Amino acid sequence: MQSFSKDVPKYFDLTKISKLTADLLSDAGDKHEARFKLFVTNEKHPYEELARFVEFTVFHHQFDYSYQSYHAHYAKYGHSSTFIIVVDTDEKIPMGSIRINVDSHEGFPAERILREVWNEEGMLEKLSIDRKDVAEIVTWSVLPEYRGGEGNRISMQLLSECLTQVSLVMRKSYMIAVMDLHPLKIIQQLGEPFKTMNNLSALDYDGSLCLPVYMNIPKTIERIRKDRPDIYGMLLGEKG
Repeated sequence: MQSFSKDVPKYFDLTKISKLTADLLSDAGDKHEARFKLFVTNEKHPYEELARFVEFTVFHHQFDYSYQSYHAHYAKYGHSSTFIIVVDTDEKIPMGSIRINVDSHEGFPAERILREVWNEEGMLEKLSIDRKDVAEIVTWSVLPEYRGGEGNRISMQLLSECLTQVSLVMRKSYMIAVMDLHPLKIIQQLGEPFKTMNNLSALDYDGSLCLPVYMNIPKTIERIRKDRPDIYGMLLGEKG
């Protein structure tokens, strides 16, 4: 973990992170069939700290977030968050995560960002989307060391598991997100699953160009099945 931000150990015990990762792989009966393995957790389980470690490392590295800023942005949504974690089984470290939220008394983080940055209110209503049928990708984080060559494959794994969790486990038909353009560009290579909300333009949010997007999951899956069978086979084939 020497290449991680020098400030991260102030807030996360790297020995504990290593042990949690080893425990996670042990609990899963890891036999190293694949280098990158995905796991799903939430704040009720100690493995959630692995996802928060990746989130904070990325946000600190990319946006110069302090831990206090990170905590202020995301702590209040923890009770409604599900985390997908990607673990490098060779290095035994968490290297990617997605935070997915359902609606709660705090609302969706995207609604706050749309209001503050785009001056947009009531976007779900404008798109005729029932908020009870929505899950939000709140964060999409991959450690800097793992971007580039492995980026597309890891993104496909993350998106595949994200679709599974949202559509089959949470039983939601829509996903929304305010996404940094860099990961969004990679994701859109996988059959262009997201559409821009209301033809909005990318604007700066926390030092990064971001775009509000959404996905009608059943329609997107059917379109990819018809138009991009190569993507469907890799992304969704095994899940039908």
